[in-house]
Amino acid sequence: MQKETEIGVLEFIEGKYGGNFGGKADICIFSHEYTIDIRFNVYHYGTEGLTEIMIKAAKNVLESLKNNIEAVETAIRAYYETEPKEFAEDGLYDYIDIKSASQLAQVMKPVELFISKSKKYEKVQDVYVGLYFECDWNPDEGFGIRFNGNGDILEVGRGDVVY
Repeated sequence: MQKETEIGVLEFIEGKYGGNFGGKADICIFSHEYTIDIRFNVYHYGTEGLTEIMIKAAKNVLESLKNNIEAVETAIRAYYETEPKEFAEDGLYDYIDIKSASQLAQVMKPVELFISKSKKYEKVQDVYVGLYFECDWNPDEGFGIRFNGNGDILEVGRGDVVY
């Protein structure tokens, strides 16, 4: 099934987790181009659960990644200088001294944009959108950055902040 959205045509397929549908998006971060998965958490409603507010929230975050990428990369670098550095001090990770945002591509890779419904869910800013990364310092949990539906950064941390 295809649904025309402001993001473009998304092909919706049932995800590996029940109640999720998604597609693909291209983003540029760390001076690299990536194709990531988009996953809309629509519970048991199928594509009928996908709303224009969720689509608008996804679009806002993708626009934020284009227009405010420096703020996003700065937030990621600030986090990298905490937990991964602590892992290195404990001998669990070989820490790389990052001098530029483009070097972050050596230690992490964006994989998925996850859009979830909020219980309040009447306004676009109530939708949570998370960008999940695979990362070298925590391969089991990854790294995540959570945005509100307007594209403002709410939280950075381990991968579970995305969901």
